[in-house]
Amino acid sequence: MKEKILRIATELEAPGGQFQSGGFRFGPEVRELGSQLRTLAETPYEVTAKRTRLGVQRKGVTHKFNLGEHRGYITVGLYPDGTPGEVFIKMAKVGSTISGLLDAIGILASILLQYGCPLSSICDKLERTRFEPDGYSGPEFHFATSVLDYVFRYLRARYCSGANANAVVEVETADNGLKSSNSDSKSGSSD
Repeated sequence: MKEKILRIATELEAPGGQFQSGGFRFGPEVRELGSQLRTLAETPYEVTAKRTRLGVQRKGVTHKFNLGEHRGYITVGLYPDGTPGEVFIKMAKVGSTISGLLDAIGILASILLQYGCPLSSICDKLERTRFEPDGYSGPEFHFATSVLDYVFRYLRARYCSGANANAVVEVETADNGLKSSNSDSKSGSSD
């Protein structure tokens, strides 16, 4: 046991440490650091996260999509710089439970965005979720495993850029073959 304590003290570069009859005793520098850490731990602190709400009038984008036989709408409220600040998800012909959950997820995503959480982090957690309704969602994403999968893949493709963007989006080409492309790149062919 003494060897383990001495090894840890040596790794931590604890100056002046030595074994005494009552156990291992650290030198004065380490004791001072310990008292500073204790004082810091006892000091009350405030959370400094600040919510930046969107203005009363704001620009927005509404995107209509089909998921299997279900139709839905994504409405994204934008800050003046064009970044998303709120998300609303509406589905036609689904039960009240699914509609309520989609509303709640839209509210939670909106609050996260307004507190500064990166959209890419939200997308990382909610893409590839799997529940009904699911199905074919069009040529951009082909098959979505759930409404959330479609919504957050769409948001990533539309609003995230660079390394955080949707890594590969399969787009149907004119010859009905599949082509992999980045969501930010523009293809030279017309559809």
